[in-house]
Amino acid sequence: MKIYRNLSAAVVDGLHEIFVNKKYADKVIEKILKSNPKWGARDRRFIAETTYDIVRWYRLFKEISDAGDEDFWKLLGVWCLWNNTEFPDWEEFEGLNRKKIEAGYEAAQADRKVRESIPDWLDELGEKEFGARWEKELAALNEEAKVVLRVNTLKISRKELQKQLDEEEIATEAPPQFPDALLLEQRQNIFTRQQFKDGLFEVQDAGSQLIAPFCK
Repeated sequence: MKIYRNLSAAVVDGLHEIFVNKKYADKVIEKILKSNPKWGARDRRFIAETTYDIVRWYRLFKEISDAGDEDFWKLLGVWCLWNNTEFPDWEEFEGLNRKKIEAGYEAAQADRKVRESIPDWLDELGEKEFGARWEKELAALNEEAKVVLRVNTLKISRKELQKQLDEEEIATEAPPQFPDALLLEQRQNIFTRQQFKDGLFEVQDAGSQLIAPFCK
């Protein structure tokens, strides 16, 4: 994978907004993607997925690279190494040492809080609440979540919405345990679709969709 300066700068700007200006990640990414309509799907995916990856692994990346609080270019460089991507010979990446970062990563495996990139208080709470199951639960929390749609059944049936999306080459699954949900088989920007603009679905985690029925 080749990375480009303008896209990398967009990621760094986004991280600054999130960690320094304390803005919500989804709102920051949405604003960045709207700022340049000429970006293609691959460019937008790089910006969104890279930003979310660095947010998810912020503590780990920061500790194994000795990055400062606002050294987001260095975190991007660690992300490149993490994904086996060669970063360009830019001055922003000066000082990054692959062997040192790899050694730091190996050392981090002994500390669950750093390895899984979570704050101390969350690790303490998780161990208290889950006991021996916490390791498995924590690993699952760090997996990339699937994109799940919640069908607005006041306007359309799940079957009909799935058919419409399929006609536009958007493949979905209809899990039986979540009666109003459709799972995207491939991540993509679904908010540009007319069905979303018409209010036929919203993006909502599958577990969250079960809360209201469970409370009946």
